[in-house]
Amino acid sequence: MIIDVSHANEKTFNDILDIIEKENYPNVIASHSNVKSLCNNKRNLSDEQLIRLKKLGGYIGLVGYINFVSLDNDNMNYQEKQENFIKHLKYLIDVIKFPMDKIFISSDDMGWNNKFYNKDMFNIFKIKEELFELIKKNYSKDIANKILVENPKKLIEKIK
Repeated sequence: MIIDVSHANEKTFNDILDIIEKENYPNVIASHSNVKSLCNNKRNLSDEQLIRLKKLGGYIGLVGYINFVSLDNDNMNYQEKQENFIKHLKYLIDVIKFPMDKIFISSDDMGWNNKFYNKDMFNIFKIKEELFELIKKNYSKDIANKILVENPKKLIEKIK
């Protein structure tokens, strides 16, 4: 079993992590959350929450849902929205020092529900290719493969 804290408010998040820390339970995840410092959405995680999740060996799945990426997206073009998305990954890696083997990309409502379809940020039919190129451009082919393919596979194997 894995415990997902993406829908938890800050108090519940901390209560859950207190128990996880006390019980030394290794399976915690923020399955679809981004960086609050870059987008002040109540569902995104603060630096303190990200650092705590990292210290407990947790995982994070960045999500391309536009309102988790930027609250000022009305005047941005396709490329600018993608660049804002990659800022969340860069922040996790470069500022929080979140381990690259604990990061993946989440697909929560990135296109399966027309109400939230983010066609202005990612083409649902080319999302894997677009994300791969975006991560590769900013890091490397190996890191793109790790974040998009290897990390999710390892996480699934871990909790089977």
